[in-house]
Amino acid sequence: MTGTHNSWRAMIARCTNSSHKFHQHYLDKGISVCPEWYDFNSFAADMGEREDGMTIERIDNSKGYYADNCRWATRKEQANNRSSNVIVSVKGEDLTLAQAADKYDVPYAVIVSRHAAGWASEDIISKPRKQKLIATFKGITQNLKQWSKDTGIPYMTLVSRFKKGCEGTQLFKGVTL
Repeated sequence: MTGTHNSWRAMIARCTNSSHKFHQHYLDKGISVCPEWYDFNSFAADMGEREDGMTIERIDNSKGYYADNCRWATRKEQANNRSSNVIVSVKGEDLTLAQAADKYDVPYAVIVSRHAAGWASEDIISKPRKQKLIATFKGITQNLKQWSKDTGIPYMTLVSRFKKGCEGTQLFKGVTL
């Protein structure tokens, strides 16, 4: 059996079989297959051969499976076409949060947290600023990695304290220099 045939069989099953594990996303929502596509040869004539790594995608997820609404797509393309995606308009272009993260090279988690915090769409794509992890104690200023070596306090402990706003003796609690 070919990949094209496997995709066809899976499409028919999820749209017709109430026992299929994804029936609630297809059959229960009224997503159907056009009558012509119940014949594999008609389906294959419209869609062509499926390339490795591709899956069948409905361009408009509210509509069913038929030639003008389907294409072969990568899993990433499909993930960006989900109805549950959050769409933002950035520089005049509508993008999912994942697409914005990819396009503007900003970590996805940063984009998601900024969006959730209510940041404007144009601002969520700004590059995260690296916080300088530098502290001064007893007149000596150096980065936290060096402080960790000098004090024996684990680096991540110092970072955690630093990010909580600890300074001086709070930051270096339990250490005598």
